[in-house]
Amino acid sequence: MRFIHICNILVLLLAFGWVKADSDEDFQKIIKTCEIEVPVVEEDLQAFMKSKMDPAKATPAIKCQGKCILEKQGYFVKGVFDDKAFLEKALNHPALKDRHAEVTKTVDMCKTKTGADDCETAFNIGMCLRENKDFVFGESS
Repeated sequence: MRFIHICNILVLLLAFGWVKADSDEDFQKIIKTCEIEVPVVEEDLQAFMKSKMDPAKATPAIKCQGKCILEKQGYFVKGVFDDKAFLEKALNHPALKDRHAEVTKTVDMCKTKTGADDCETAFNIGMCLRENKDFVFGESS
């Protein structure tokens, strides 16, 4: 169970973790709550991680756990990504506060991602943010 918890945190920090809750303790509570509300099979999570987070390897439970985290953070409300809430928090993050244009451009691009259901939509938005993190942080072209 500890392995799943660590992997969940890693996955979610990479995919959804640009902006955490107000404190690490709050974020840990969100993670634990979502692990209970939307359990993920350890083997499925391992396969997803081993695939370098290939979206095709993400099970519905992995996608829904990500949605749960975004919802509890207030970034995904009634099936819609709240880009304003996300940007407000993101632009106050020390690593992002001086990258307003890059963050805004990425969020504007990612907020349009959709899926077959709310879980897939939230997952696709999170993956888009993850895939574009280098642009935002200026780490690659």
